[in-house]
Amino acid sequence: MSDHDLLHALYVPFDRIHILINRTQCATSVFAAEISPIEGGAPYYRESIGIGGFTLGVFDLQRYLCDTFRLATTVPAQLILIMPLDRLSEETRKALVTGPLEELDREQLAMRISSDTAMRSFEIAELRPLGITMRDHLVARGLVAAHPEEQSFGFLIDLDQLIRLSLEMAA
Repeated sequence: MSDHDLLHALYVPFDRIHILINRTQCATSVFAAEISPIEGGAPYYRESIGIGGFTLGVFDLQRYLCDTFRLATTVPAQLILIMPLDRLSEETRKALVTGPLEELDREQLAMRISSDTAMRSFEIAELRPLGITMRDHLVARGLVAAHPEEQSFGFLIDLDQLIRLSLEMAA
């Protein structure tokens, strides 16, 4: 099996379901230290983090997922994923830098997620298309494929779409 047949993903477990985040969307991760509140920040964008001399806006992906998809977790969101903004669409980048990142670093976004997140590789063939009756509804909410397992049912998410949705909710 070649590397082209694999999806390298961040695996985020919740109660009975899991979320997969394509690893190529994130550059690195760090422990959530030096978190500061942002005055009047948009929902899910109420914190910043100092990393390497830069101050990055934090998207609370954990809270967004729990609120939007009615997920439950007791694991703290102490992992910070760093995403270069050039991995997002032009539309999403523009909304970020004129919104919650207006006064912060405009090259990277930090995302807060569960400390229980792990790096895993899956065969692309393990992903399933979304059911036709719900496909448009789910894709519009950033869910792009299903990932069934014996003990859990998962979804591959599109971070670009989720970030754009979170910004639309704030408007």
